[in-house]
Amino acid sequence: MNQGDFPQAEPGFLAKKTLENPDLAIIYELLQKEPELKKALVELHLMAPKRRAFYADMIASLVRANKRHRDKI
Repeated sequence: MNQGDFPQAEPGFLAKKTLENPDLAIIYELLQKEPELKKALVELHLMAPKRRAFYADMIASLVRANKRHRDKI
């Protein structure tokens, strides 16, 4: 993946961070494949901080539950 593959909100910001952090490249790929998730995350970003923290915790809890119960889902 090269620097030209990423949109730039601020000149060079996303590309530089993504190249330094492989997790961001994975997240970017996921957002490309799941446009509804991208919309939901944009809405999450626009929420008040306490509400955003609540939903972020819920998402993290769901992901952890999935790891614990992979054989049941």
